[in-house]
Amino acid sequence: MFFIALNKKKCYGSFLSGDRNKLYNYVAGWLAKNIVINDCDLCIRIDKSKSKQMLRDDFDQYFELKLRDGCTLWKVDIHHSDSCIWSGLQFADALAWAAFQKIERGNDAYLSQLTIGTQFYEVWNLKEKDGQYQ
Repeated sequence: MFFIALNKKKCYGSFLSGDRNKLYNYVAGWLAKNIVINDCDLCIRIDKSKSKQMLRDDFDQYFELKLRDGCTLWKVDIHHSDSCIWSGLQFADALAWAAFQKIERGNDAYLSQLTIGTQFYEVWNLKEKDGQYQ
């Protein structure tokens, strides 16, 4: 299992640091472009964190664009669901909370209960170049 932590304090520029939705989209897009999946339909279920349809549509378009970069996907369905209803999202929330406890509080009691390997990566020093963050 991989955990990627973004140090928001190290995000430079008003474009990302001033807008939580743009930052969320950027991070999700960064993750998506690093996923390689070919020759299949893909169904993605994410936590319904955006209340406005316009924000969900903006996320979906950006995420799918980044996901398809370098991949040969057929159909992509993105669903925004309540985490209290979908057990997979509940499990992801629990894992994210356990990772937060380790990173922010130095408490690895929860992650140590898992019998799977974990790796942590920190994303930081995002800098703008030609309107893109690297």
